[in-house]
Amino acid sequence: MADLALQVHEQRLLDLAAQCLTRTAERGGLFLDHPRGMRLAWSLSSLLGGFYLCCLDVALTRPDVFQLRYMDNVLVLTPTHHQSDQAVRVVNDLFDELDLLKHPDNTYIGRIERGFTFLGRRYPPP
Repeated sequence: MADLALQVHEQRLLDLAAQCLTRTAERGGLFLDHPRGMRLAWSLSSLLGGFYLCCLDVALTRPDVFQLRYMDNVLVLTPTHHQSDQAVRVVNDLFDELDLLKHPDNTYIGRIERGFTFLGRRYPPP
């Protein structure tokens, strides 16, 4: 929120963002606070996700790296193994810094010829 407040100066917008990030759910009469993550399908979720991961976009902006990101789904393509290692290091370091985890089932590092899945779609298509 502190980083967002540096960019957004309208208090009502900051209050909306805080509501999205600090949420409570009711289950069986109990109210549970969710200290991590944000509401799915909420109108500000993609905007806040984009803001939060903007530093990743900047860090991977290089002529020898193709990167595509949708929320926290990241695709990075490089022409060489060495450049791939560098990009993986950048992603890992920033995810550590931002306290994000990579899902082991959705993480693939390897040759593009073997194919990969991104956003639920297989490339190359079968």
